[in-house]
Amino acid sequence: MMPPLHLHSRRFITVLCAAWAVWTTLAPLTAAPPPPQLTALLFYATDGDGSEAPEKMPDTSGEIKRYEKALRQATTARHFHLIGKHTAEAQARFSIWLKPSPQFPLQLENTGTMPDGAITLYWILWQKETLPIKDRELVKSTTILTPKTPLIIAGPQWRNGRLIFLVRKES
Repeated sequence: MMPPLHLHSRRFITVLCAAWAVWTTLAPLTAAPPPPQLTALLFYATDGDGSEAPEKMPDTSGEIKRYEKALRQATTARHFHLIGKHTAEAQARFSIWLKPSPQFPLQLENTGTMPDGAITLYWILWQKETLPIKDRELVKSTTILTPKTPLIIAGPQWRNGRLIFLVRKES
């Protein structure tokens, strides 16, 4: 039978050092998952043909069709045009900027991750001023974001329509 370990014994210190060596060796193997990717899409909603919209992006991945039902809940407009898209990593506790449009950037902060993979976001929609005036906060809030439930923000009236922002978590 082995004698008990005492706090100042040589054997205790050896066991403690061995445990620390094993723990530091295995710690990188159990690294945290990569930060989630967030994508912001900017849609221009109008009843017209959308000719007054800025450069329209080709909707190569079917974003309008994919989110048309949700977009229709945000506005009564009949036509939607994808005019901006930006993707970035949402590091925990750091602010990121998604800029689907240089005039209307979104500031987001990943405030935590839930066990089911959803993330909580604090977000602010800004309007950049072209004059030497301070930028304006249009709206701010918090939300829970999952790959199945995107954040939809009915933005300001713009030209002959309305801007709609959609933020999604990539799975």
